[in-house]
Amino acid sequence: MLLLASNRPSVVVVRNDSAMHRADESVEAPSAAEVAVMDAANSRILPSQALGKGVLFQATLAPGETRRYLVLPRRALPAVPPVESKAHARFVPERLDDFAWESDRTAHRVYGPAIMTDPKEMLVSSGVDVWSKRTRALVLDKWYASGDYHADRGEGLDFYKVGKARGCGGLGIFDGRQLHASSNFSKWKVLADGPLRAVFELNYDSWDAGGRKVSEVRRVSIDAGSNFSRVESHFAAAGPLDVGVGIVERAGEGRYRDGAGWMSYWEPQHGADGSAACAIVLPAARFARNDGHYLAIREAQPGKSFVYYMGAGWSKSEDFPAPEAWESTVRDFAARAANPLKVNVEGAVQAQARKGG
Repeated sequence: MLLLASNRPSVVVVRNDSAMHRADESVEAPSAAEVAVMDAANSRILPSQALGKGVLFQATLAPGETRRYLVLPRRALPAVPPVESKAHARFVPERLDDFAWESDRTAHRVYGPAIMTDPKEMLVSSGVDVWSKRTRALVLDKWYASGDYHADRGEGLDFYKVGKARGCGGLGIFDGRQLHASSNFSKWKVLADGPLRAVFELNYDSWDAGGRKVSEVRRVSIDAGSNFSRVESHFAAAGPLDVGVGIVERAGEGRYRDGAGWMSYWEPQHGADGSAACAIVLPAARFARNDGHYLAIREAQPGKSFVYYMGAGWSKSEDFPAPEAWESTVRDFAARAANPLKVNVEGAVQAQARKGG
């Protein structure tokens, strides 16, 4: 009580209006630098991360529950427990300019400039790769250092094939007949690197989208505990665009499903490696099958945010032993994204809540 009386903490009120249990959902609140977050119900100090002009933490709420959190100056506490890093993003120049990111649940990479001219690769692609994990540890740095990530040594592996396809969540401009995709990213910037959220930006230089010139700046983030990344793109073009977000289709018997604002694809089994799963959450999307891809399509306005979520899972993780488990997670994520937690600071709506990446 003396601590609270002498420091006048900000009070963050988080409310779950839905009938869903909300576990480890990310909450953002404005704050000064160097703060800690305390659960008002039990005085527990929560893992948190300074983010821009605010603080990020995660909350768990039962259906209909309201909880209060106190934002305190860190210097007012005798000690603040260290936060385990569960999100990471970095440029990988030692592997032909990859850019890779991960949470404690999944990992991805996209391709940069060097691989386009490497004599052994010559890969021109803006598709999104998946690295399948069955450990809660972060693995990117370890796997890149070893170079041995195409075989499962107990943590997972990279068996997902992208090439020039869209992979899991790559996009293009759809003209009604064909998807026009960009080249590799040209620039990158890390905006936050954990421990709870990693955020970065990629620039895709102007490309020909069926006779129209288009360029893109893409901001991607992933949160601790999430299989999904949030993607926010801004396009420069003359007039509105139909953007198609893709999942590559494999030969064999896979399982595709879609619903209100989401689509999911459980791949055919890849031998002993099991099955990879991918999903796209894009509100108000229409769906199509085109040139070896499942597409979620929606109009984008130049200069305005185009937001979607891409997620990946794996049959050999403990989380998704069957496609039904993956599809249940996708439906739940889409419902949460459509109905975020309500967050208020000192009686004014000044904060944001978001599920996962």
